[in-house]
Amino acid sequence: PIDEKTGKVIYTEVVQVNGVAQKELYARALHWFKTYFPNPASVLKEQDTINGRISAQHGINIFKTLAKGERFNSGQVRYSIEVQVKEGRYKYQIDDIFKLATPKVYIEAWLDESSPDKETQLNYVRQVDTHIRDVISKLKEAMARPVQTESSDDW
Repeated sequence: PIDEKTGKVIYTEVVQVNGVAQKELYARALHWFKTYFPNPASVLKEQDTINGRISAQHGINIFKTLAKGERFNSGQVRYSIEVQVKEGRYKYQIDDIFKLATPKVYIEAWLDESSPDKETQLNYVRQVDTHIRDVISKLKEAMARPVQTESSDDW
């Protein structure tokens, strides 16, 4: 999804969760960040309980497939993810998507139809899109249910 104003790829949505307090939604979001990402301490960038905002940056590897079907790692794509919560709703935004390189290669450059390497680039875009849609799906699942707390009596 390309933002009309900026021309950048941005995944964003406001999701209604009627009857759920901001504090509970924040707890759900923070729990999701801490359980979804393998190393949450390195991913989380901001945890603002007062304003109901959590932001992080994560990366995935992308792969090139050769004619014989062999795959090899083509590098890492990083993205920013932010969740904001209010009474009865939350908003997620995933943006600032780029390949880790010098200089950075933003995903929008891979959408150039005139590129001589457009097939490979569009394959990278599909890999990133599939991953991000999975992240969104898992976030929505986690935000739809209360955080399960363990009993302190069970030791």
